[in-house]
Amino acid sequence: MPDKHEDRLVLLVELLDEKTQEGVVFWDETDEEGAYKTTFGGYSLSVYKRPNPIDDTAPEDVLVGIYSQDGKLLDGITDLEIESSLGDAYERMMRIYQLARRQALGVSHAIEHIIAQLNDSLDFNKPRRKKGRE
Repeated sequence: MPDKHEDRLVLLVELLDEKTQEGVVFWDETDEEGAYKTTFGGYSLSVYKRPNPIDDTAPEDVLVGIYSQDGKLLDGITDLEIESSLGDAYERMMRIYQLARRQALGVSHAIEHIIAQLNDSLDFNKPRRKKGRE
């Protein structure tokens, strides 16, 4: 049976997933490659992946760290820790990670820029003819 603390962590993951999908939570890069952070009134959260400590052939674990105003780690959540209370914990936390990464790195902007450049290329899809042949 989950305890009240675990219930709060599950709620945090559910809300973080929902609000990240809605574009309400804004993520930034951190100094650590592959980790992304967001802040809430001085407290911050980070999301990152690590190899599964139990089975190195299993998918990576996704972790959310909760940090104090001075950067001290207060608590952490892994998908494995809450999967008994939240059956889709891995999927939700992986989605948070992927969306955070895309937002922090500006992936959507890059894709839109490339699409615009491709659309502006009038001759991009036309076959090219070699000189001297018709």
